[in-house]
Amino acid sequence: DEYAQQIYFGSASDPGGARIRWKHDANLMTIETLNGGDSISIQTADSVEAIRIDSSQNVGIGEPNPEGALHINTALATTGGAAPHANHDELVLENYAGHGGMTIISGTTYSGYIAFSDNEVSRGTIEYSHYSNAMMFYTAAVERIRITSAGLVGINETLNANMTIGLTINQAANDDEALALKSSDVTHG
Repeated sequence: DEYAQQIYFGSASDPGGARIRWKHDANLMTIETLNGGDSISIQTADSVEAIRIDSSQNVGIGEPNPEGALHINTALATTGGAAPHANHDELVLENYAGHGGMTIISGTTYSGYIAFSDNEVSRGTIEYSHYSNAMMFYTAAVERIRITSAGLVGINETLNANMTIGLTINQAANDDEALALKSSDVTHG
């Protein structure tokens, strides 16, 4: 009864190319290819491919050859596009016909986040607070830079009342320099 319902798809030369199964015990339907290197395609009207899952488990939305774990393409390049870097290919957003982007939507009293974690907790974060209309940057789980809705920038300064000019750098108890301008060009002039 585990896989009581199965439908196989194939041809005379490959009678078991794919199947759809229902696993009653787990309330799970599976759609699968049975040959290495095969892909699954979901199509919309006029046989236009909308989603592809390749044999590496990469998912392409609007992308027939996904180059990352999730590759969303809103306008296919006609002459081959740039490939994502191997270290940055979990999420690929592509639009060769125009602007590309990503939107994070949150409520007016909440924040939107992009977080960077290791096996412990979020270590680095980019936060936009809709409540205070401020953008914050965190490293080692501590806020380091804040840009207010007035365009004021605080480095190691989170209290808006102390940020009275365009850029505030708070060194706290440190007695060393707050700002250093340096040139590594040793042949001046």
